[in-house]
Amino acid sequence: MPHSTGLRGRRARIWVCVTAAGIAACGRPAARPAATPIAEAELPTSRLVTYQPFSATYRAASHRQVEQEFNGQRTTSRVEMDLYLSAELVRGEEDLRATMRVDSVPVLTGLSARDAEGLTGSVFTAVLSPTGEIRDFAGSESDADLMRQLALQMREFFPQLLPEGAEPGQHWSDTAETKAGTHDLDLLIRSVNHHQVLGWGQWAGERGLHIETISDYTLTGSGFESGQEYTLEGVGIEHRDQYVASDGRFLGQVSVDTLRSTALLPAIGATIPITQTRTDSLTIVR
Repeated sequence: MPHSTGLRGRRARIWVCVTAAGIAACGRPAARPAATPIAEAELPTSRLVTYQPFSATYRAASHRQVEQEFNGQRTTSRVEMDLYLSAELVRGEEDLRATMRVDSVPVLTGLSARDAEGLTGSVFTAVLSPTGEIRDFAGSESDADLMRQLALQMREFFPQLLPEGAEPGQHWSDTAETKAGTHDLDLLIRSVNHHQVLGWGQWAGERGLHIETISDYTLTGSGFESGQEYTLEGVGIEHRDQYVASDGRFLGQVSVDTLRSTALLPAIGATIPITQTRTDSLTIVR
């Protein structure tokens, strides 16, 4: 059971926006998304799993909810987004070339049409190692906040594997430091990620190697709202279940994330507690 530490982890799943009523994170509800029941299956092959060339289409669903209290009033906001995207891995000179494209966004509630502008048809490319390491990442040039957040997620589209490949019983840890946020808010996210290959299970009706990742993270940031400067600090935890088929195809994942943070507005002496919950799922459809 190998164990290693390093700066291999990637974590960028914080979506944040600011409202005139105070500071609000665009959150997601706590219920887990509907998913194919996980059932342990017999090991289909003894070969270590690494990523191989493939082409697939996925359905991604994101449900977010945030609760905050300001001036004695508690408010709740929700965002839901479903999108279809395609991913392709082709063999390069040394590693794999990855292309991810947003095909359609059939559901988007809680955000304006302007927020979704440019999402459909956006393309992200990268060089991918057989273990999921991404480099030379490039994405659509739109500077919209939602597009910037989507680009951060595309950077961690593929789960990480150990250099020799993945097999049941492995476990390792890594750390990550990621810059995120919006035009009016700069965030720094530091995370400690613990990974474990639990065995063979099922996802989307197919057998896949089940990789569990638990991330403990902190965030710090500062920004402006209605001309007033504020700071944001928080701690969170994310639990992610990911599946990779024995032939090197990524089958999808499900994750649940809870963040508790505090916004400080020095100019008016206000302290605003914020609780954000979010669930995401990614399922291969063909």
